[in-house]
Amino acid sequence: MKFLEKMEQLRNTSNRPATYQDIGDRQCIKQVIDMLKPEVVIPIHGEQPEKIKELTDKAVILQDMEIYEVKE
Repeated sequence: MKFLEKMEQLRNTSNRPATYQDIGDRQCIKQVIDMLKPEVVIPIHGEQPEKIKELTDKAVILQDMEIYEVKE
């Protein structure tokens, strides 16, 4: 299944109406993190970026203009 199809499926299983805002649903974000198994998760938008730490131990919170260097 393609990534965007899976996202649409996850979004449509919510009990809430399917709107653009649903894409940020915590359950959906957690499922995406679990599917992708990223080495690091950096929130780039939101009023409480530290909340991502509740979903994954791979979270890195950057301050404005802070640079994250990728190690190869």
